[in-house]
Amino acid sequence: MVRRDHRDTLREALIEDPPKGPIFGAEIDRPDVFLKLNLRYQKVTHPIAPLDDSLELEQIIGRMRDSQQDFRTLANEQDDPNKRKWFTRVADIIQKFSYEDFGLIALEPSAPGLLKPEEATCYSIFEGQHRSLALAWRLMGDIQSFKPIQALLLFPRRTSTELR
Repeated sequence: MVRRDHRDTLREALIEDPPKGPIFGAEIDRPDVFLKLNLRYQKVTHPIAPLDDSLELEQIIGRMRDSQQDFRTLANEQDDPNKRKWFTRVADIIQKFSYEDFGLIALEPSAPGLLKPEEATCYSIFEGQHRSLALAWRLMGDIQSFKPIQALLLFPRRTSTELR
């Protein structure tokens, strides 16, 4: 079996929805900044990030830990095979995490209607959601120390604007 990596999915995502504006490189050099990034809302992520709750990585992982949930258990509880596969992938990355395999993430401006007033961040993860959730899980569980993350900032927003 050929293992796909983050470069394949990032390349495919940018081909599927080509840049309509500039792309900037950035480095996220603090864990508090990384943990304030928003998960891009998708129906598949609704069990961990419903629209009426914060989409920040820190808040998502905090809610899961408070309710004593983990990604493997969450995957096994899903009736929808797409959700089961999505959460299993995060659990697998948590187990085998390596900064060498982390690679780039792509960020886009968050949809204004998806931000809660108290949320400071204005970027959502366009590509790299599984890897970012896995790293957030490891950071918040004191399993992993933080190293700077390389990111691409995509402008304007690539995905359709969904409102809360």
